[in-house]
Amino acid sequence: MPGYIPPAPKVVLEGDYSTWTLKWNTLVYDITASVNYAIVNVDGDLVCFVSYKTSLIKLSTGELLAELSTLSYGDLCEYVGGSILGKYLVVTTAADTIKIYKDGVLKQTITPVSGDAIGGVGISSNGKYVVVGLKTADKVYCYEGN
Repeated sequence: MPGYIPPAPKVVLEGDYSTWTLKWNTLVYDITASVNYAIVNVDGDLVCFVSYKTSLIKLSTGELLAELSTLSYGDLCEYVGGSILGKYLVVTTAADTIKIYKDGVLKQTITPVSGDAIGGVGISSNGKYVVVGLKTADKVYCYEGN
């Protein structure tokens, strides 16, 4: 048919995950700040955890690629992660647990390491990966959605 334009293929921006399991953890520099944040780039296979230094971590393996100078103590900002369309939300609690919501419904509560304070969280744009930094251990943990 002349002038017919077929519909564009459907693009899936967010996955369908209900539970997250530990994929890896890696030691990084000083997560003692009260606020930190993480950026997860699935396409680039990279986790960027920002604290007093910025740690660049390979998402697929947990390998620490580099640590860069970042901000002064007063420059850090609070961050709560959400997927690209808001289907998934990850927040921390005063009890040092992570709560993961899907479509506004609590799907999972994770306590990364009992007794260690959470220093920051992030979630990938598709909701598959959740990362958390722990202050005492100075480690970043990555959880993978199933």
